[in-house]
Amino acid sequence: MSRLSSPISKWLLPVLIIAPTFAACGGGGGGIGAVNSMPSRATNKAMSKAEDCDDGDMKACNWVGIWFMVGGAGKDRKYEGKRYMRHACKNGYRPACKLARALGKRRTKSSSSTTRRRTSGQRAEAALPYSAPDNVRTVARRCDRGNLKSCHTIGAWLLLGKGDTPGKKRRVAGLKIIQKNCKAGYSKSCTLIQKLKEMIRKKKQRQGSI
Repeated sequence: MSRLSSPISKWLLPVLIIAPTFAACGGGGGGIGAVNSMPSRATNKAMSKAEDCDDGDMKACNWVGIWFMVGGAGKDRKYEGKRYMRHACKNGYRPACKLARALGKRRTKSSSSTTRRRTSGQRAEAALPYSAPDNVRTVARRCDRGNLKSCHTIGAWLLLGKGDTPGKKRRVAGLKIIQKNCKAGYSKSCTLIQKLKEMIRKKKQRQGSI
């Protein structure tokens, strides 16, 4: 009893009662944790928005989400903003929902374009002979950027032995372009491969090798 009645105990007791209440009010560790996730280089405005977000301002959470996405916290944390935007959307801030959907579509479109370039983009221009005319080089550049129709045109052009050094090497390069184009889903290239196989089969038949 003597301890509790001491001056220190009288001062400490109210603090112990108030502290849990203060911790639950959003200061520092409350809300979604936006303040705690802020980097040391965050601007005063960003910190203020983070505090507002933790206090329940969904517009501020949306702002914080965008801030992360545009690289405000650094390149390695660009996509961390989705968490704040989803939080804002879930809690009724409709612009966050619209923007999240728009960014999702943009990423999907971007990733599909990248996949298309990886699967169909080729080094067609590099396979051309020095004598290739400008219009052929233009088509080859389109192929290198992922245009399947252009790849088919260049592949067929090489298969026909066009240019200053016609022959096996040039035809092999054309066949590789056509084969890759077929794998990328261009049906005309697949049809051409079948026709070539049939021609080879008939030629072997005439020669009596099969």
